[in-house]
Amino acid sequence: LQSDDVLTLMKSGHHGLPKSLDLSLSNPTADDVDGLAKFIKKKSVRLEFIRLHEVFISLNSLNGTTIQMDTVCHLAVPKNRRERGSGKLVKKLTPADLKIVQNKIESNSDLERFVFSSREKNSHMDDLTLKPLMRTLVNKRKLRWLSLTNCHVGDMSCKVLEEVIKTCRKLSNIGLERNDITEEGAAYLVQGVFERAKLSNNSPEVILTLSRNKIGKGFSKLLREIMLDKSNRKRARKLKLNIKSQETDKKSRISLAQSLTKAREKDPAVIHKHIMW
Repeated sequence: LQSDDVLTLMKSGHHGLPKSLDLSLSNPTADDVDGLAKFIKKKSVRLEFIRLHEVFISLNSLNGTTIQMDTVCHLAVPKNRRERGSGKLVKKLTPADLKIVQNKIESNSDLERFVFSSREKNSHMDDLTLKPLMRTLVNKRKLRWLSLTNCHVGDMSCKVLEEVIKTCRKLSNIGLERNDITEEGAAYLVQGVFERAKLSNNSPEVILTLSRNKIGKGFSKLLREIMLDKSNRKRARKLKLNIKSQETDKKSRISLAQSLTKAREKDPAVIHKHIMW
């Protein structure tokens, strides 16, 4: 079956469709599954598992309050509900798979914890393909925890995540280790924390972990400009930032550390001890 054939059958209300579908032989692209992805984001759809390329995606696991890749990604349809998938399969997700995932997340208003992490880099995934996935997290009112590790998150995605931080009033823990974020993307995220604090004094502190990215020495200037802003100084404690062990050259790391050290000596109340480098 082609994805369009499946969509036609679903729209007809056909009762003969199985609970799992394997469309891998048709090798669909993200554009091919667009209509299907938009249709199956409805919770009432009977379909439970779908395979487009190498991974079976559990659609029901994308409806819950917690989404983790070891429950979403499966090598085969599990024989029972206790059988878990594998987070290792994140590296095999394609743009077509992500189209299915992001449409399901878009309709999930109960999401509290989203963990999308990989032990190995995904050759199919890049900053451009991740942007639509990030947009689905905007205005998730219950979202508290967000983790995207080793996923090629870059500055474009960080610009979207700035809006996620501003609109998700309960979000307090963001882990973006081992990605492709530079000083520009890091500044977007920090700005999002303070913009949200301006909108609500009751917004929680944010633990922002950006270790092992590509944040260069220019971040020191950007951070100081944001945090030393008159309206942000009193909100400095809203941010707990970790930018240790950047994957830049040694000279850049030393320069970043020296610049931030000088800034702390000058204004320790703003560049406080919970900003770590």
